[in-house]
Amino acid sequence: VQEEELTRYKEEHGIDTRWLPDSTAYKEAQKLLIERSYRRAVDHLERLVQEEELTRYEEEHGIDTRWLPDSTAYKEAQKLLIERSYRRAVDHLERLVVQCLFELMKLGMNDVEVIRTTLRQYNDTATCLNLPRPQLSWSSVLNAATVADFDLLRDTHMDIRSLPWTEPSRREAMNYYYGLKHAQEEIVRLNVEITQAMNYYYGLKHAQEEIFRLNVEITRLLTFKFDNHVDYYHAIQENMMRDPPLAQNLSLQWEYQNRIHECITSKLPGFTGALSIGEHIGRDKSLSTDVPVPRWFLWINSIRDNGQMQGGEGLGEDGGDDDDDVLRELGIGTDMIVELMECISTSDNS
Repeated sequence: VQEEELTRYKEEHGIDTRWLPDSTAYKEAQKLLIERSYRRAVDHLERLVQEEELTRYEEEHGIDTRWLPDSTAYKEAQKLLIERSYRRAVDHLERLVVQCLFELMKLGMNDVEVIRTTLRQYNDTATCLNLPRPQLSWSSVLNAATVADFDLLRDTHMDIRSLPWTEPSRREAMNYYYGLKHAQEEIVRLNVEITQAMNYYYGLKHAQEEIFRLNVEITRLLTFKFDNHVDYYHAIQENMMRDPPLAQNLSLQWEYQNRIHECITSKLPGFTGALSIGEHIGRDKSLSTDVPVPRWFLWINSIRDNGQMQGGEGLGEDGGDDDDDVLRELGIGTDMIVELMECISTSDNS
């Protein structure tokens, strides 16, 4: 019997030579047979695992009878899965509307392929429902302002599609009605906001004018202080040899004025204007040539460089280096001091 079956098998498959254990065809057939046995074992193991998981699931949920494709519970569960896919497609489409991706297409943008894909998914799931939903076209999507215009109503345990407010025309009429009803309230609110905006603009305009005026006044103040410094310098230089007591008195007044101006300049924290010295009309520009800058002028450089003040000296503070600073500003050396003291002593003796 085996020989007859083997002969018939060779005739059916066109085998002329019987395979021997050491032939290549025999080895390949053995290999193929082992692979098929392995696949069958793997499939059987997977079915056993699935069967075990299914049995455990039925025990946990109290299912006595296993569902079959023609059972009522199976059909209801399948319907639930289809409706779930449909709702997810609706949610995705609504999310795209909220993200204003539809507006990108209206503005001529090209990144709308995701909307087309989502629309195809929605149409596919809508046709699989027990009561198929209407299909959406690309033109209807572009012409829709909100997702409410699509009339995408969810399936729930209570069917709400027959209610009056589910019709798009009635919802649009309701929106117009409440818009007109609250129009007067909106007008009152806008009038208040317009008044607030005008007050803010008026205050901002006057603040800018005040800043400009203060910048002009500060420039005038700095110009006056610098001219005063130049005048004191020339007066002291002219009376150094001719009238030493007067020169000494002018030096003390000059030092006092510099301290006052230094204190005023140092009290400008947060100033954002232009700290520049101007020129008086009709004043000789050559007077300020070769005149050393005053101490308070250093505060201007500090404000320009750092944008903040580091503090200032008080009017009543005396330091050991103050007199040396004054002499250095005057350009007076040691020999000139000795000569000045001799002139003062000579004038006192006479």
